[in-house]
Amino acid sequence: MSDGFAFKAAGQEDASNEIVVSFSAHWRGSLLNADIKHVFRKRVPKSFEPRLMYIYVGSPHSEIIGRAEINSIELLDFDSAVSLLESAKLTKQELSSYFGNDPVVGCYDIANIELAAEPLSLNSLFHHSGFHPPQSFVRASIGASSWLKTQTWTTK
Repeated sequence: MSDGFAFKAAGQEDASNEIVVSFSAHWRGSLLNADIKHVFRKRVPKSFEPRLMYIYVGSPHSEIIGRAEINSIELLDFDSAVSLLESAKLTKQELSSYFGNDPVVGCYDIANIELAAEPLSLNSLFHHSGFHPPQSFVRASIGASSWLKTQTWTTK
């Protein structure tokens, strides 16, 4: 870590209102096309309200490719989630397979996806801040937030 900040917020005093959410590589195309308006997850923040989501795509890409505003985060029942499948670019089968018998579906309502002019590689993220990809999400520190804002982002 050469920039003097840790990526993950160490506590409330060091926490931004931004998160990084991990996606598997097969979501990369839809995210780059800014086609997704809803993101379903088993785990979502409950103790704070993030306003910005950085989009991390896993292996083989292993990079932050964009960011999106978070309009809201809701806990939905399965039938309510099904009504949003088209804007999530999912099928009912995929939703059912991911959530199984879980009665609650976490849902990010996102907007205004911006793409990184140069995706931020895992190596670069680790070098600057000790970043490790989260399984679901990680809250960015104030230092990480400031650094990420210096990157170039373009609207799709």
